[in-house]
Amino acid sequence: MVRGFPGASRQSSAQDARAGLPAQETTGEASRRRLSRWMWLAGSVLVAVVLFFVYLRLSRTYAATSDGADQALQGWDMLHGNWLLRGWTLGDVTYYTTEIPEYALVELFRGLRADDVHIAGAATYTLLVLAAGLLAMGRSAGREGLIRFAVAAGIMVAPQLGNNTHLVLSQPDHLGTALPLLLVFLMLDRAPRRWYVPVVVGAVLTWVVIADRVALLTAAVPLAVVCAARVLLAILKHRKPLASQWYELSLVAASVLSFAAAELAVRLISVLHGYQVTPVASAKLASAHHLPHAINVAVLGIVDMYGADFVHLSNDAPFGPQLGGLPVAVGAALAAVHLVGLALAVWGFFRAFRYFFDPGDLVSPVLATGIVINVAAFVSSIISAGIWDAREIVAVLPFGAVLAGRMVPSQLARLPRRAKQALAFVGV
Repeated sequence: MVRGFPGASRQSSAQDARAGLPAQETTGEASRRRLSRWMWLAGSVLVAVVLFFVYLRLSRTYAATSDGADQALQGWDMLHGNWLLRGWTLGDVTYYTTEIPEYALVELFRGLRADDVHIAGAATYTLLVLAAGLLAMGRSAGREGLIRFAVAAGIMVAPQLGNNTHLVLSQPDHLGTALPLLLVFLMLDRAPRRWYVPVVVGAVLTWVVIADRVALLTAAVPLAVVCAARVLLAILKHRKPLASQWYELSLVAASVLSFAAAELAVRLISVLHGYQVTPVASAKLASAHHLPHAINVAVLGIVDMYGADFVHLSNDAPFGPQLGGLPVAVGAALAAVHLVGLALAVWGFFRAFRYFFDPGDLVSPVLATGIVINVAAFVSSIISAGIWDAREIVAVLPFGAVLAGRMVPSQLARLPRRAKQALAFVGV
């Protein structure tokens, strides 16, 4: 390109286009792209701040209980140097590496207060909604990416008042475990196939499993199952060499080693006179006659998680009112809207298995497999006694929302074309 020649830039772009090369970006286009990125970042921050204060208000509709106070005290103790929580006996789900450090961070700025439970709950759910939206986007950009983000975040953005609000915005529970897992899946979805990805995945999985073994069912085992199945298909059917599947094999190894490393870490903490863990009673299998009841609990629990519960709308409902003072008709209308979100999640869940062996999408089949394993383990265990116990499968909410965002928008975009083709076929 000759400097000073007015048409040089246009001529160079035309030559690049004929040669199949990407056109050079002009200064104006680069400025607009940077401005768009900054606007997207500013908009995301604004949305996060608004959501946080809304969720904080909703969380405060329920008083902090002894469970939340327990974790708040543990965070306070950790903040003051008791990193191993010496003298504490924790439940089978410790939250030692997830919510308890979050409580310590909140208490660093606000001190030890009952409201810390609500602040941490609101912050966790805000980040979870944004993470689900980003993961649903995949590698899409522009309008398509925004639609995918909106579908996933929209399903989760407005918890149903009442029990659902208590489930997702109260004291630490398995929902908080889903946040670092979504971040791991986000890296798997966007990072290149490099050696350091399985290393990071294994480290994060170990970190999360130390706090909550449910992560084994929702992340570690599903990732190992999907990757192992792809390795077997490549070797047995496509006759590829084993070395060509090093990435999938590394992820299988990372998943398996995460459990072993987490067990070793917990035992080391105990040897160093740190916290002690109570035995896991819920690991026992239930009898066969308990299965129908467990399936019913799981279905009702999932409906409640998605805010589509029409059963507990009245003030005399067994689990309390779901409306927070709103008229029953308003609650029913909101539940109907949430029911649409649940339907989209179910649609996305079943479509995800069509991509089980798709090399371009590892995350979707892992999420769908995680839902299957988590729910199957729940209904076959003795813990599935009542609807409140369905919190053990609460990862179904963010995972399903992500699958809806990743799978449904492209299908909905095809509906007008298919409807037009159908009308043309029948002669209308």
